[in-house]
Amino acid sequence: MPTNRPRHVVTEVDEVAEALDEAAQVWPEYREQRGKLLQQLIAEGHKAIHLERERALERRRAAIKANAGFMGEHGRMDGLDSVTFVRQRRDGDWPE
Repeated sequence: MPTNRPRHVVTEVDEVAEALDEAAQVWPEYREQRGKLLQQLIAEGHKAIHLERERALERRRAAIKANAGFMGEHGRMDGLDSVTFVRQRRDGDWPE
């Protein structure tokens, strides 16, 4: 099929063949169209990557929100300047 888009060559090594065979069980309508199965696998892989990145971002946002009260105004520890904080931690003076 004529196209101006880049083409990619994928050799059907054992790992790729196994993935395509399993994909044919999920999408039996494409069992005889290995190229179409490969496209489906790529689309599903892309969705999985996108979903995992979204989950990681949500976990990061939740962690930031959970720890937001630890910092006071101007990004400093409430009632402490950074030098005092470091000295107290170094000397073993940890808040209860």
